[in-house]
Amino acid sequence: MCLTKIVTEVTPLDITNAGTAKGTYQNADRFPVFYRVGTGTQYVKDTNGKITYLMGAYSYKTGGIVNTPAISDWSFVTNTTNTPLSTYGTPGDSGSPLFAWDADQNKWVLLAVLNSYAGVNGNTNWYTIIPAGDVKNTMKQDADAPVNTKQGEGVS
Repeated sequence: MCLTKIVTEVTPLDITNAGTAKGTYQNADRFPVFYRVGTGTQYVKDTNGKITYLMGAYSYKTGGIVNTPAISDWSFVTNTTNTPLSTYGTPGDSGSPLFAWDADQNKWVLLAVLNSYAGVNGNTNWYTIIPAGDVKNTMKQDADAPVNTKQGEGVS
């Protein structure tokens, strides 16, 4: 997602702890719903399947429900259908987050990021599952000691 404002403070999102075993995210008892947000190129499709271009990337902030994946491992591959609030990632959406409701943890978790689509007339999106262990290690490596404003209390 493209940012148009300066970010001064962030809080890390909770990342899935379910891993990348085959079929993990096809378990509807644990992951009953998926939701995507993004700012990609906007189109609408009428009931006859005619696609109309609306606006280029980064013009609208959108989101919607993503179907249960057809493929679930290190990737999450899903096909969009004509259902209420369905969504299809397009150019400008790459890297946009995919969230999942994790019933075991009773909360939304960051699951994956969008990496590609099957073209304007397609209906398949490919996501890459967030490698939680790698992210946690990187956060540890990038963390600095607390800043102390009192003389003699800082790290020397």
